[in-house]
Amino acid sequence: MCEVIVVTRPGYELGGKIPPGAAQVVDVRGMTQPEISAVLARARADGPRTFFTDAAMIDISATAIRLSARAGESAHLTEMVPSAVANYIEKYELYKK
Repeated sequence: MCEVIVVTRPGYELGGKIPPGAAQVVDVRGMTQPEISAVLARARADGPRTFFTDAAMIDISATAIRLSARAGESAHLTEMVPSAVANYIEKYELYKK
């Protein structure tokens, strides 16, 4: 029904992790903007596509963010997420349970 964009962390390898019957996978990691535009302009295959991109330039996992929030490590949390996000997490005590 829709196309999905997956932003991978540095060093992530696709390998054989795509299940049979999944959406068509299009790996645009490392491509230039003109190359990506050309891929997007091509006719869509049957069904939706899943695009893998490397737009994230830092290697931070959601698990690490939750662990820092749970441990009350404010300084470490603000190194991983924007200060507004860290403040929100702390204000509403997210991930404490």
